[in-house]
Amino acid sequence: MAKYRVTGPDGAKYEINAPEGANEAQVLEYAKGQFQKKPMQQIEPAGFGDPTSGMSTAAKFGAGAVSGVTDLAQGLGQMVGLQDRADVAKSRALEAPLKNTTAGKVGNIAGQVAAAIPTMFIPGANTVLGGAAIGAGMGLAQPSVSTEETIKNTVGGTAGGAGGVLLGRAIPKAVGGLIAPFTKSGRERMAGDTFRRFAGDNADDVIRAAQNPQQFVSGSVPTLAEVAQNPGISNLQQAMKGINPTVGNNLGERAASNMTARTGALRGIAGTADEMAQQKGVRDLMSESLYAAADKAKIPVGVQDRAISKIMERPSLQAAWGQAEKMAREAGIETVTSKGELTGNGLHFLKMSLDDQIGTAKRAGADSEVRLLSNTKEALQGWMEKNIPEYGKARTAYAEWSKPINQMEVGRVLLDKLEPALMKYAETPTRETAATFARAVQDAPRTIKGATGMQFNNLSDVMSPPAVNVVEGVAKDLARKATSEDMARAVGSNTAQNLASQNLVRSILGPMGLPQSWAESVLANSAARPIQWGMRGAEQGIQDVIGSGLLNPQLAAQLMQGARPAPTGLLGNIYQRSLPIAGYGGILATQGQQQ
Repeated sequence: MAKYRVTGPDGAKYEINAPEGANEAQVLEYAKGQFQKKPMQQIEPAGFGDPTSGMSTAAKFGAGAVSGVTDLAQGLGQMVGLQDRADVAKSRALEAPLKNTTAGKVGNIAGQVAAAIPTMFIPGANTVLGGAAIGAGMGLAQPSVSTEETIKNTVGGTAGGAGGVLLGRAIPKAVGGLIAPFTKSGRERMAGDTFRRFAGDNADDVIRAAQNPQQFVSGSVPTLAEVAQNPGISNLQQAMKGINPTVGNNLGERAASNMTARTGALRGIAGTADEMAQQKGVRDLMSESLYAAADKAKIPVGVQDRAISKIMERPSLQAAWGQAEKMAREAGIETVTSKGELTGNGLHFLKMSLDDQIGTAKRAGADSEVRLLSNTKEALQGWMEKNIPEYGKARTAYAEWSKPINQMEVGRVLLDKLEPALMKYAETPTRETAATFARAVQDAPRTIKGATGMQFNNLSDVMSPPAVNVVEGVAKDLARKATSEDMARAVGSNTAQNLASQNLVRSILGPMGLPQSWAESVLANSAARPIQWGMRGAEQGIQDVIGSGLLNPQLAAQLMQGARPAPTGLLGNIYQRSLPIAGYGGILATQGQQQ
């Protein structure tokens, strides 16, 4: 006699005795007799009558694979009426020894997967809904011995198909998320991804601005936030100051350096006290000889046209003669007039007396009188320039050599408007009065009048084009800085602080269709705490890369471009499409054995 294992009416495995070499029908006859006597003890495979005994692992795998394919064929046959549930039960009883082996189980799953390979080319197979639908169809096509099993197969196939799609998306990202923080390229990708997420929908605009950062003031190097003019990037930069001391110090040093560059640019216009004295000395030297020649000039009166006579008839000049005579004598000159002629000296003192009248009218607030007296002065000077060539040349030379002096005077006023008084005594300036400076630039006539005493409407009237460009550059630089600071609202950001762990959580949640905001939620953060602990060292490295990008906009642009999603490619598509098949194939193959 030999021992054989059979499946009893209750579905359990029993060991029975039958003649050695008995065929299947004979073994079943012996089993019926023994079942009527008493239930036999259920045992695990022990090799007694086991058809797989002596088979190699490869052979068991191959047989299992064939079984996986034939199972699907049998299920399709059952759907069209070529097989019934009794046939399925009989086949399972015969295949049970094989499927109870590990190699047989793995082979069966491989067979199921192989049979389902054509489904990977169905449009939409790599979507969650597509994978679920194909998995449901595969489950429905499995052979079954009951309606309950058919339902289980369908549900299991649905879950396996959808789960396979999600795994196909999540696994490579999750693995990459674990490795990336510990590699240079990974940290750079994560930094670029962080810049992109903070930039939002305007990431491409930020890249373009960062690729060619405009420098308004020599030596003032803008940060990424200043160049981007993007609220998200400004928030990131502000957050990094509080999160990473090294990044915060570097940004602080950049701000101080830029401030020094701006005030330095204005100092270059304002000059020093020695430079001012030197310029005034040059002006006096270039105009003195001409004025001296003009003073000695004598112009006959009487035969001249009546232009000067009409001017002299004005009350202001009539009143000025006495004061002019007094001023001349005070200067050691006996008289400013000679019979029948006018002298350059006399006309000069006459003009000075007229200046005093204008000054008195101004102090009294007599604007109309100031205007009329100024017109008289202009008429007198016009006649003097026409009739005393040396006087015209002297005035031209004086005005020409006054330009650098006027420029320095205006530059000093603008510098005072930008630099608070206290900062003049600080080795490292920390504050600027940007709004006061901007108002002084906008109200150019008032600024020029206060600096030089002259009436001009535009800075370009008293400053050279390069100097005007410097002033406007400082204004633009300050405006850009102020705008980026106004855009920053956050005092801290968990997203920027836990970059490595948040990246991993997003890698898992994103492919599952969950919003990325979950990665910043309390629940996600709680789940990510073990990851955060393990990646504490990596976080510093990522933050350092972000800090470098904040200080170097062109580097930030490169990082953002490197973070663009790469095409999946042929191998990637095959991988993502094959995992859903493996998912529902494995579930169905295992599920069928449990019936």
